[in-house]
Parts: sequence; C-alpha cells; structure tokens
Amino acid sequence: MRLIDSIEISYFRSVYSAKLKDVGDLNILVGSNDCGKSNVLRALNLFFNGNPSPNEQFDFLEDVSHIRQDEAREAKGRLTIWIKITFNNIEKWRTLPEKFTIKRVWNRYSDTSEISFDVDTRPANITKFLNKIDFHYVPAVKHTSTYSFYLRKLYETISQDPEFDLIAPSEELSRSINQAVSELSNQVENTIGIKSQINIPTDFGTLFERLNFETMNGEHRIPLTKRGDGIQSRHIPHILEHISENNKKLNIWGYEEPENSLELANSFDLAGQFRNTFSKNNQVFVTSHSPAFYGINDENTKKYYIRKINENGRRSISSISKFESNTAPDESLGIAALIADRSRSLYLELEEKNRKLQNFQMFLDQF
Repeated sequence: MRLIDSIEISYFRSVYSAKLKDVGDLNILVGSNDCGKSNVLRALNLFFNGNPSPNEQFDFLEDVSHIRQDEAREAKGRLTIWIKITFNNIEKWRTLPEKFTIKRVWNRYSDTSEISFDVDTRPANITKFLNKIDFHYVPAVKHTSTYSFYLRKLYETISQDPEFDLIAPSEELSRSINQAVSELSNQVENTIGIKSQINIPTDFGTLFERLNFETMNGEHRIPLTKRGDGIQSRHIPHILEHISENNKKLNIWGYEEPENSLELANSFDLAGQFRNTFSKNNQVFVTSHSPAFYGINDENTKKYYIRKINENGRRSISSISKFESNTAPDESLGIAALIADRSRSLYLELEEKNRKLQNFQMFLDQF
C-alpha cells in the first residue's frame, strides 16, 4: 500500500534536512547505532500523532536541530521544525488530486503545528483525509507497556464491531458479585443509610491492557510474559496486523528493529512476513541491522542508508540516501553486510532440506 510517495524532514533532532523519495510498500532504514534511523520514524509519529513516540511529549527546544538553533541564533532567523509528506490518493477521493502534499510546521511559540497543502480544496477535506490514517510506532525496546498499549488498541478496534458485546456479561458478573456480598451491602445500608452495590466498568480498555497471552509448551501452559523476548516480540506485528485489518483506517507502521532477540533463521521468517503479508495492506517503515531485512530485493521494497556526517566540523547530522546493493552499508555494519547474501542462501538451503524432510516423514506415516 503506497499511501506515502515521499517524505521531507527538516530541523528535527539529528535530521537537519533529508528526503525519502519514491518510498515503497516496505521501506527499510539501515545504519549503525545512533545514526538517526529512529528519528525518521519519530518524525512520522510527530506528523501523524503530535508527539515523537507514544510515551514521549513533544518539546520544541529539545527536538529542534541543534545546528539549526546555532544558525538561527547567529542570523536571528525564525526557528522551526517542518515535515512535508506527499501522498498518493489511493482511495480516489474526489475532493483530492491523484497526488498532493501536506506540510506541518512547528515553532517555539505554539504547542500545535501550522498546516498547509498544495491543493485547491477545503481544509476540512485535508483534516478528514488525515483522520483516516493511523500511524503505529513500535519502538526498538519492547517493554511490557508496548504490549499493554497495543492490547488496548486491539480492544478499541474490536469494540467497534456491533456484534462485540461485553455489557451483558459484565451486568451478569455484577449481579453475581453483589449476591456474594449482599450481607456487606445490607450492613452498609443499615449503618450509614446508603444503598451501595458493586458494578463492573463498561470501559474494558484497562482490562485488556492487563490481559496476557497463554502459550503452550507441550502440555504445559506458560504465560507469554514468562517466555523469551524473541517469542514475545513475534506476537506484536500479528496483533498490529489484526488491528490494521479491522480498524477501517489507512494504516502506516513505523517499526524499529523487529529482528531484536531473534535467531537468524527466525529473522528471515519475520522479514518474509513483513515483505509478503504485513506490507500488502499497510505501508511499513522498518529500521533494521539484519541482512534478513536489508537483503530483500524486490520492486515494492525500498532501502535507505542512514549515517552520521559532520556539518562544518561542528555537529553531526543524519544523512539519508537510497541504496540498491547490500554493499552500501558495509562501513557501518561491517561483517553483517558482507555475509548478507550468503546468510540468505544458507537459510534457503535449510528451508529446502526441512521441506524435503517433512515430505519424507509424511511418506513414512502412510505405512
């Protein structure tokens, strides 16, 4: 789903000025640690959700480029952050052209952004279009709060289904609880003259935040929170995919390092899911160090190399460029980049051997 055509970011954190052109369904941002990959995703979250990340408030003087602060101070110029996104009108809205650009600008004197656009239409149409978009930001470190956040989002999505009804069961549970504590209620009424009863809340968002997946290991049931980080992290994109399939929105993902805590074979499996499943109906932006991800080569996947460069010998800024071969990031990723093709080859060989072994086992099971 190629909703976004290009992105321009200026003066946001380490990104002094950069453009991602001709973005794809799946977009992979590659580079060393602390090069600014995450700042691209945070800029998108700022554009769509008003803050750099779900648990982080926007602070203009903290988030504006330090180099730009120096320039504005020396020239007494206006200090701003701006993000400009060119969209494709994939739903064929009659009030919008085939391609159009929306720009948001932030300054130190306002908590909200100024918005402008390059199309002759009413502002209400632009607002309606932006409200149709859900941008989902998943950070590199998947804390328990990350699961809680998306479990609440899951509840908000399924609760929109008119057939999804928790009110009747909650009323029945309230009656059962009040029958169990009827003596307590009578004592309260006789003592202070007020009739009281216990009611189950009808907003189950908080309840969903506390839910936990239960996994099976043989015959044993194990809570997901007791399993390894790799197994836990594999659940998140599937939760997010379910939300995206059912929320009636245009969904864009900003996903940091989905391969964290995974073995190489599992990384290739997950990269295949991002390529073949998750990015089919969603537009996905991924930061990754793994050859499983930046080794993907197809027309719907775009790859960008991000590195730090010195600006006038003063401060470092993030430079973003497109690359077509796996050799581009060698200087920052080292041996991982050099073995990318060989890693994929070995993975495919192992998959083929496993497939043959399974077929042979099925053959034996017939006798």
